[in-house]
Amino acid sequence: MGTILLALVESYRNDQDESDVYSAYLSQGLDEDTHDWSTDRIEVVVQDQTAGGNPMRWSWLLPFDRPIPFREVSSSTKLSFWVRNRFRCRIRAQIHLPKRAIVVLARKEQVESRVFMAQHADAMGYVVLSGVGFNRERTQAIFYVDHFCGLCGGGRYVLMEMRDGRWVIVDEHYTWIS
Repeated sequence: MGTILLALVESYRNDQDESDVYSAYLSQGLDEDTHDWSTDRIEVVVQDQTAGGNPMRWSWLLPFDRPIPFREVSSSTKLSFWVRNRFRCRIRAQIHLPKRAIVVLARKEQVESRVFMAQHADAMGYVVLSGVGFNRERTQAIFYVDHFCGLCGGGRYVLMEMRDGRWVIVDEHYTWIS
């Protein structure tokens, strides 16, 4: 019961900052991949539920263990990440993207449906996000993202830091690529 309450508090506490981190990460990816934009508009399809523990290990030592591959991640960031991802949660984030892009939140059944993806032909696959873990000062963030785009895709941990008032990607560590 205590773990559930702690996870809910962490989820509620992180809402706005999570929105800012997701927005910065996805926007930066779109800005860097403009050659993939085949239309005047692109849809970013995001599963409406966090990854919730996958690919993370279930151990009380997780916050201090090695599954998070960045040396510069503080123990408070790791602990926040572990608590935030103990359970799957609905993504309540208000994700803001560059003008030509929109976010489509969709259930797992939808994103895995060929019919749904055909209806969203401007999307380049879909993204599944974990919850974001923050350090105490809220200047460091870590999360996990899977991107599925038909025959390609990849999963990675992302480390971001607040610099000059905005979130920037510091490092990414891929766990799989197809």
